Amino acid sequence: MFNFFLTFVFVLIPTASLSLDSYLRYRVARNQPVSNVWKGCNHLLAILLIMQLLGLALYFFYLA
Repeated sequence: MFNFFLTFVFVLIPTASLSLDSYLRYRVARNQPVSNVWKGCNHLLAILLIMQLLGLALYFFYLA
C-alpha cells in the first residue's frame, strides 16, 4: 500500500500534471475552447504538485 502511495505521489502526479498542462496549452494555441472542468483538473494537479515539492523540501531541510 505504501509502495502504491509513493508511486502515485512521485510518478503519477507530475506526469499527469505535465501532460494535462501541455494538452491545455495546445488547445489554447489552436484557438479551441477549453472547458472549466479541464481547467479545474489542471489547477488541482498543480496544487498537488506544489504540495509534493514543498513536502520534499521540508523533508530534506529537516531530516537530511
